[in-house]
Amino acid sequence: MPYAVCRVWRTDPLSQLDYDRLSGTAHFRAGKRTPQRHTYAPFFPVLQYNQTQGLFFGRNFWDSRATGFLLRNPDAEQAQGPPVDTQEMGFPDIACVAFRLTTAAYRPLFEQVWGAGSLNIQFPKNTEAICDTPGGASRFHGSATPVPLTAADRTKANEVYGHWGQSIDSYEQSLQISAFSSKFDAFLAGRYKLTADEMAGFELFNGKGNCNSCHLDGRGTSLGGHDGSAAAMVNPLFTCFGSANEGLPLNPSNAFYYETTPDSFGFIGNPYGFGYRDLGLELSLEAALAPGPTRIRHGQSPHPLLTARCKYRVRAMWP
Repeated sequence: MPYAVCRVWRTDPLSQLDYDRLSGTAHFRAGKRTPQRHTYAPFFPVLQYNQTQGLFFGRNFWDSRATGFLLRNPDAEQAQGPPVDTQEMGFPDIACVAFRLTTAAYRPLFEQVWGAGSLNIQFPKNTEAICDTPGGASRFHGSATPVPLTAADRTKANEVYGHWGQSIDSYEQSLQISAFSSKFDAFLAGRYKLTADEMAGFELFNGKGNCNSCHLDGRGTSLGGHDGSAAAMVNPLFTCFGSANEGLPLNPSNAFYYETTPDSFGFIGNPYGFGYRDLGLELSLEAALAPGPTRIRHGQSPHPLLTARCKYRVRAMWP
């Protein structure tokens, strides 16, 4: 799901920072990463650890935090992230998604799919004001559920949030979004003939280059020359769905590193400034293995299970 972008103009030293690609709906808040593209994201499997290779495969989001464990669908869980990301769409509570759906023009369609009465939730009168306030605002005192609901209505709001994510996934799986309409797809379908240069590149990709050992295209790899194996009947995504340590350097033009003071709502996006280290996959796994405050400052040790089981660490933005 793409970031909701607001173009902002400044005249201070931050004016040259990359707000256009990373900014959220609340002005002067920016996320630390460019968003993962949603095209073909529905085809990623649930996060898994391959003991033979000692590597992790599957998930959505760059750090694999949309594992798919809850909904058995990483893409649906990825869709749930942006609405309540403090530095993206900024809802303070997942119940705000259900609240917005109750007044949406397509509410009847949602209830047709997910059941009559699925949106019958008794929201308090101040819900609109709460949902209009960006998440992380000091008035919420750190609460992730500032909309006061009964236990029964909170359960229904959580169910709506899951169904909403599944609905987004269904749309992203459709031919309107994931069309498999590239020139290469046409070649696989027999509707296009590769040029001599294109075929040479294709054979290099599947042969001496050894590219398709990781960027899977449904064909075998022949390091010695022409590949004579039978093609698998798949629409290739050119990925093994795995994670890799890219070793990206810290980027001083990323506005996230400058969000060190409270905004107009009392929210501090990054209290560590340039001391922040985005550990990517390691950070999300650590959060899963050791629930509670995550360690994001340089010099703090990862969870011991990660040290023992991870062959690598994704240290994006490492200086």
